[in-house]
Amino acid sequence: MKILTIFITLLTALFFSSKALFAKIVVESTKGEASYKAGNQWLPLTKGQQLMEGAKISTGVKSWAVLDIDGNNVKVEQLTTMKIFKNQITPDAQNTHIGLKHGSLQARVSKIGKLKTSFKISTPVATSSVRGTEKRNFHGAKSGTSIKALKETVVGENRKGVSNTIRGNSVFRLRPTDPRPQNLLNDSMNRSFTRLQDPNSTRDEKNGLEINGVNQLGGSSDIDNATSSQIGGPTKINININW
Repeated sequence: MKILTIFITLLTALFFSSKALFAKIVVESTKGEASYKAGNQWLPLTKGQQLMEGAKISTGVKSWAVLDIDGNNVKVEQLTTMKIFKNQITPDAQNTHIGLKHGSLQARVSKIGKLKTSFKISTPVATSSVRGTEKRNFHGAKSGTSIKALKETVVGENRKGVSNTIRGNSVFRLRPTDPRPQNLLNDSMNRSFTRLQDPNSTRDEKNGLEINGVNQLGGSSDIDNATSSQIGGPTKINININW
């Protein structure tokens, strides 16, 4: 009986370890200067190449690489440096963690059967988590992190555990010096109203308004005061509310 128990235990351990071996990172396609780090050297990525957990990838100008990570599609866009910290599959879960040092990643994550899926992309200031959806992550040293859900929902979280659910037109933005993310609808609100401009303005006046944001006819370009400066004829107002 004791021998049978040991045998079953060994079979179980072998099953778990063999299942973990199915975790694969394969290069689907590349363009331009797309490289991976092997030891102390950066070598070109090639189509069909299989990478290991811990792989570092870098792309140059007008370059990109597309990875298949356990059936999940990840596009490493131009001027990006990233590392695959974790990529594991067990009988119960699929766990992938990518570190984005700088640049942009676009990920399309698919649920694998009944496995509990964990797919995270972290930057120096924030982390995003998805399940069965599509998202785009960007990080720059000065601009910080931005996360957008291209389909379904994504959860963005800063280093102190403050999180937001991102969907539709909302964008998670967090600058390196800010403790909290910005309003999720900032991008939509900034695009919602056009500047007011008198249709009788000269070309020079229109150019001045575009450059300085000041109505050269003497009034303010702010929405409360813009109509006070119109001369002869109505001022056209185009409003696009997309909140």
